[in-house]
Amino acid sequence: VAIMELSSFQLEIMTTSPTVAVILNITPNHLDRHKTMQEYVEVKAHILDGQRSGDVAVLGWDDKTVRGLRDRVRGHCWGFGIGADPDFVDGCHLDGERIMLRRGGNSFPFATSKDIQLRGAHNQLNVLAAAALGAAVGVDSAVMPTAIRGFAGAPHRMELVRETNRVRWVNDTMATTPERTVTALQSFTVPVILLLGGRDKKLPWGDLAERVKTGVKAIVLFGESAALIEREIMRAWLLPPDKQTEAYGHGAQIAEEGLRDESGSDFSSAVEPASNGPFPTFPELIRVDGLEEAVRHAKSSAEAGYVVLLSPGCASFDDFSDASARGDRFRKLVQALS
Repeated sequence: VAIMELSSFQLEIMTTSPTVAVILNITPNHLDRHKTMQEYVEVKAHILDGQRSGDVAVLGWDDKTVRGLRDRVRGHCWGFGIGADPDFVDGCHLDGERIMLRRGGNSFPFATSKDIQLRGAHNQLNVLAAAALGAAVGVDSAVMPTAIRGFAGAPHRMELVRETNRVRWVNDTMATTPERTVTALQSFTVPVILLLGGRDKKLPWGDLAERVKTGVKAIVLFGESAALIEREIMRAWLLPPDKQTEAYGHGAQIAEEGLRDESGSDFSSAVEPASNGPFPTFPELIRVDGLEEAVRHAKSSAEAGYVVLLSPGCASFDDFSDASARGDRFRKLVQALS
């Protein structure tokens, strides 16, 4: 059995499809290449177009865009989601703490959410997707709990590098979009120092700007897009809510609305929102030259109980060969801390 993760770049030029195709979710990504969200969705959906009547597609039914691709499935359609969906006769879902396998419209438990060793609600969905995929290709559900309990996570994805002085250092370098960074932040209920930056992919930053106002103590910006991210976050903080929706709902770039001074200087982290602004407080923004300096600054700022999270929201190609190389460098820097 060969299991492949296919990027939109690869799907764009494919002339065939795998016999089993899985689409987890579709959120904004690579808009620097695909230009519009509609074009990006079409490219992702291409994985289904070469399938035949005997093939299998597994779709995340909680994602409205993915669910909407059901009519393009040419073979048998499985699904997965947090809650049951009666429109899918086969798939996986949760029922309280029970993980349910649905076959022919009937559901039965085969594992529990306590078996999942991974942090975050998104990883519950990942387990449900894997179980649905396994069942679709004939894996016995009786062996699935052992597999679920035995999987502690993949490198570079919410990977705990070390804990020192009661500060946890987490490597999530594979979070190369703002949406994935938001998902990572939702996994923590303790104060976070967020390391953010790299090469921008023309993606909207408004949702992340709203999310970081709670629980994130500081954002350390590094890499090629540091100044751009600072501007976008500050815009989201200072624009009224109706303007935020207009500006960020479709990933559009907007005029700077007078938020840069006459000299052209970038925003200062000391800027305070207007008294009638949408957010009463926001974390400190710090720009540094690179990942090494970002780690040093985080070390000097982190207190006991904090998490330092590398979840960059950007591609890595400004300073690294790929995201894994960025994560490897982060690991070495953190392990070298005294």
